[in-house]
Amino acid sequence: MPVWSRDGIQDYAQYDGGQARFEGHGVVSCDPEAGQYVMHWFDSMGTPANVFQGSFEGDALVLTSTGPQWQMRGTLRATASAAHYLS
Repeated sequence: MPVWSRDGIQDYAQYDGGQARFEGHGVVSCDPEAGQYVMHWFDSMGTPANVFQGSFEGDALVLTSTGPQWQMRGTLRATASAAHYLS
């Protein structure tokens, strides 16, 4: 299992022509009693926060969120300098 802190944050921005067109912020925390991680994701789309849940698969933290008409999956991997969202 990789070295991973109990909690963390994630910031994301998608740029087009030098301007941010989409921005997001994730707050990840560990729920040791449930044996899983939870991420609350907030973004510039103006929708309520999405809640992701998941656990490690090898060296990657895999988180999923399901809604009435969608399913999302995100993968986080720790590196020496930062954690990267690789979905």
